[in-house]
Amino acid sequence: MELTTLAVLSSLVIAGASLQRVSGMGLALIASPAFVLLLGPLSGVFLVNFCSVVLAAALTVRSAALIDRARGLWLVAAAILGVLAGSLLLLVLPASWLHIVVGASMLASLFSIGRDRARLRLRGMSPLVAAGALSGAMNVTTGMGGPPLALYGALTRWDHRSFAATAQPVFLVTGALSLGTKLWLVPAAVPELDIWMWAAFTLACLVGLLIGEGLARVTPVRAARRALLVLALAGSAVVLARGVILLVWS
Repeated sequence: MELTTLAVLSSLVIAGASLQRVSGMGLALIASPAFVLLLGPLSGVFLVNFCSVVLAAALTVRSAALIDRARGLWLVAAAILGVLAGSLLLLVLPASWLHIVVGASMLASLFSIGRDRARLRLRGMSPLVAAGALSGAMNVTTGMGGPPLALYGALTRWDHRSFAATAQPVFLVTGALSLGTKLWLVPAAVPELDIWMWAAFTLACLVGLLIGEGLARVTPVRAARRALLVLALAGSAVVLARGVILLVWS
């Protein structure tokens, strides 16, 4: 990897990590397009997954006091089941249609809460488990596991700081499972980088986290919540667009 490429990608990681610290998600959405374009779909997605795991691990430790452990455990357990279900879906359904159905469904759901959020409110365990399972399934099928969690957080009026902290263990577990699966099934996906380059991407995650710490102190909670929903909408739109592209070019 050339130094210019490394600098560009590291800058995107810093920006995405900062955004994820403030809103709860953002690294994968910000970094994925450039990583895939410059490194190819296999290596690009693998490196984004690596950065996502590093960042989620750091955020989990940093925000441990804010994590809702009861809801977090249910989300993680459901997400693991979702990853398994999503892996099976990938074996029997075309990736293009999976992207289209998932992306369109999430967009419709997110737009609906913009109109009817005042009248809608989720309660009970079923929506919590469904959000975790959908997040896991979306992570393994499309690489975007944040939108279902953002939707659940909005419809339950979950305190944003607690939500953003609790989402990180979910991203950590699903990201680690995704990395492990790729190492096992597609070892060619691992990019050939020097050790210091892996360290540079790790450092970029931590620098972005520190910048995000400062931004989080001055960003109003309402603005952070809106940013989360905007990112969820953008992520769902990217998934839908990717599905259409895959369908057209397949």
